[in-house]
Amino acid sequence: AEITRRRWLLIDADAVRPAGISATDEEHDAALQRSQAVAAWLRLHGWPDPIQADSGNGSHLLYRVDLPADDGGLCHRVLKALAAQFNDAAVTIDPSVANASRICKLYGSVSRKGDSVLGRPHRLARILHAPDPIAVVSRELLEAVVATIPTPRKTEAPAGGNGTLSR
Repeated sequence: AEITRRRWLLIDADAVRPAGISATDEEHDAALQRSQAVAAWLRLHGWPDPIQADSGNGSHLLYRVDLPADDGGLCHRVLKALAAQFNDAAVTIDPSVANASRICKLYGSVSRKGDSVLGRPHRLARILHAPDPIAVVSRELLEAVVATIPTPRKTEAPAGGNGTLSR
């Protein structure tokens, strides 16, 4: 109830791994590379450069927006569209971060998932690049990404049939 505006769209790319443990270097690198691919694709579609950050186990892209807190689900649909395009068995885009009251990693802090073990270390969350100035993504650009979500095809019953199968 205290959140009145959305100022940021967070795109969170995480390596697919068991819950509660840190990413391996390979998993971490895959998430960083996936964010680069997402940012490049968005740039091709007219989006400005984001703040790029290392979350410690994955990667964040932060885009400046100016929307009401209740955006009618627009940010969630943007994240779902990006997930539909960029998710695979190695890295996923997390649509749950669309919640307007969601907090994100404090850059400069250490990401501590589980124990820091050989091959799965704790890492510092940090900002990798911040454009100057930071441009606002328009509603039109957000909606254009949503329009890329594939629509499910309706299957039609064969001509003359009733749509049921018989033996």
